Amino acid sequence: MRTQRIVFEKVSVKANKTVKCSGGCGRSRRLTKKFTQTINPFNKTKAGVVKTREDIYPELHAAAAKWKEQPETCLHCRIDASKGQRRSRS
Repeated sequence: MRTQRIVFEKVSVKANKTVKCSGGCGRSRRLTKKFTQTINPFNKTKAGVVKTREDIYPELHAAAAKWKEQPETCLHCRIDASKGQRRSRS
């Protein structure tokens, strides 16, 4: 029996954000994240129609905007928090 492989078209949006650490040290963090969906028969709108690029892009931009609003904590503050310490800016 042969296996058939189907590759669906990806639709993606890349978002960048620069924020201060919310852990207390105040370091700047620059982050990049890629948001993706595929055009496939299982990715449908509420009406049951397969989503097009025009349907997907607004959803990806909304997800990117929501991500940009979230605070971020640097690695050093996350490590200190797991040890129960608080980092102060000197």
